[in-house]
Amino acid sequence: MADAPNDPPATVAEATTYTPEFVESLKQQLAAKTEAEAMIRAKYSAYESRQRDALRGLQPTVESWISEGMEGVGDELRLEMEPMLAFGKSLADANVESALPLARLISVHSAKFKRTRDEFSASKAAVEDLGAANKKTDELAAEVVAKNQRITELEALANERQLLAEKLQNQLANAGLLTQKYDFSLPSSREVAPPADLAPAAKTAVAAPRAPIVDPLEAFVQNGTGGGRVNSSGTSHHLLGASVGGNDTVDSLLRAI
Repeated sequence: MADAPNDPPATVAEATTYTPEFVESLKQQLAAKTEAEAMIRAKYSAYESRQRDALRGLQPTVESWISEGMEGVGDELRLEMEPMLAFGKSLADANVESALPLARLISVHSAKFKRTRDEFSASKAAVEDLGAANKKTDELAAEVVAKNQRITELEALANERQLLAEKLQNQLANAGLLTQKYDFSLPSSREVAPPADLAPAAKTAVAAPRAPIVDPLEAFVQNGTGGGRVNSSGTSHHLLGASVGGNDTVDSLLRAI
């Protein structure tokens, strides 16, 4: 058997050879990947900037919610909740991926709680307004009842005075002292200034006879039964009493005076 030829082994440089075309393609791929990575970094930077701005906008709400939640708690619980205060104060610089969901949840819960509280306050105000309206309604109803009662009393009084006026009118007419009669059922006959749209009072002319004018002195003289002589009074009066000797003339009376 013949011996195999004793060839020396090939080196790494000789085994791995790159053509210029291959190297150029690698450079192009590297440049494309570098450009894509730069674009991704720019997009992520813009995304992170927007998320960071969102955290800054949520920070006052988160701090207010945390402070309100810690009001009235004991010292032991306050120590356990103290890191939440630090979380709220440093929210703008916190990790966006972990802090933003929690901050958004706190903001939604705070808005829901405030809305519920506002609705309760509005309901309470509505109840108070309804109570005030009911009270005002009761007062107005009581006022209407009082006014209706007063109107009934005044109507009764007006009817009574109307009857008295009619009775007085009849008496004056019978005595001949009234020449016109008034219908007191009409407002214009009862009121000084009745409404203009009401008809004028109906007047009924009554030809009542005038009472004769009598002189009281003349009537006394005509109805007297004495004569022209002055007689004594029939008493023991020293002037007007019974005369002595039957001389009862005026001259004798004057001489006696």
